[in-house]
Amino acid sequence: MPANNFVSGTVKRIWTQTHVRPTDAGDGFLIMLDNRPVTTPAMKDLVTPTRALAEIVAAEWAAEGPDITPDQLMATRICNAAIDRTDSVREEVTAAMLEYAESDLLCYRDPGENLCRRQAQSWDPVLDWAERALSAPLKVTRGVIPVTQPSGSLAALRRQIESRDVFLLLALQHLVTPLGSLLLALAVFHGFLSPDTAWRASNLDEDWQAESWGVDPEAAARAKARESDFMLAVRILRALMPVGRQCGNRTADRVSTIRAGGLRHRNVRVL
Repeated sequence: MPANNFVSGTVKRIWTQTHVRPTDAGDGFLIMLDNRPVTTPAMKDLVTPTRALAEIVAAEWAAEGPDITPDQLMATRICNAAIDRTDSVREEVTAAMLEYAESDLLCYRDPGENLCRRQAQSWDPVLDWAERALSAPLKVTRGVIPVTQPSGSLAALRRQIESRDVFLLLALQHLVTPLGSLLLALAVFHGFLSPDTAWRASNLDEDWQAESWGVDPEAAARAKARESDFMLAVRILRALMPVGRQCGNRTADRVSTIRAGGLRHRNVRVL
């Protein structure tokens, strides 16, 4: 009998021990609640491609109290979607992430000189990297009037997304959403930025507002929750990647290295 026969809603905790074991076929890892496997909403065994991801899922279930809402467990939710909706989720997630590429946070600068200068210092190295490493140069503007990005650049970013398996694709989406930027997420994925540096870059505008007008406790709490989700998504992404190919681990802060080396930042192209 499966450990959870839910479609949605709350599951009662009726087990005591949570552990991970390989499948009998050797094609992945099961999360066991006592002697029963966790299943997806479609009643398939929740099988992860790596032990590291299975351990994250198991830890989610182990940390829950007497009432569990599986939809609120990020790693479990990613696995459920990857297993139950493999074909449809790829198309949906690719389209959603490309919407971020078309209006990426890094491409829209504040009209004020001081904040715009800070944005350029933080964001231009990532744009330079995307042009160089991903063949995806993007246009930059000031203000909020939409700018049309080059079709070749969007096609290059689409290839970056579509080339990932469905587990990686879903994990990457969970980086993009709290960052508000596909480029920042890809920079973490490829190791150009550390997760901490990417998070600071994504919150640059909010930090500027806090410096200028003081901290809004409610906004700070929301940002903290987003940061927690982002860091968990990074852990999930790392758990899916081979040893030695870990996202965000090549350098503590390559942007700082670029600045220290005196690389000239691109000029902001005002359209």
